[in-house]
Amino acid sequence: MLIVYQSYFKVKDSNNLDEGLFDIVRCKIIRFITIAGISTRPQLIDWIFGARSYSLRIVYTTPARAQVAWSENNRVTLRLVSFTLNQLSEILHKMILHLDRIIRSLTFKEDNVQQPEVDWLGLYNNIGNDQVAFSFIQNRRNKYLQNLNT
Repeated sequence: MLIVYQSYFKVKDSNNLDEGLFDIVRCKIIRFITIAGISTRPQLIDWIFGARSYSLRIVYTTPARAQVAWSENNRVTLRLVSFTLNQLSEILHKMILHLDRIIRSLTFKEDNVQQPEVDWLGLYNNIGNDQVAFSFIQNRRNKYLQNLNT
């Protein structure tokens, strides 16, 4: 992108109409972004391409270490953590119960609190109103919510 950007300004400032943007970009790409051959000198990009090729060769030719190991009694080892499938199941059940308590608390279904009746289909919003701090509660068509807000 920088080469194209710089080349654009070079064409814009140039009085030579024979040399277009494509020609300038191609010349810079051949000069700076190509692997060195017999007749060219190595550039920084050659080192970058070489390092990338070397790292890809390592990735595709070296076997990775095992991350998960299964052993007797349904024991799973993940790096430094070891647990049984029963323990995993118990943790998941506890998480679900905790989530259920949070949802019940947020929806007024816990502690015998009366859940407010809201006419969800009767709510109106003015998405075109871009005033700061405007809320659908302030919409004049939502009379029920305005009564709750006062």
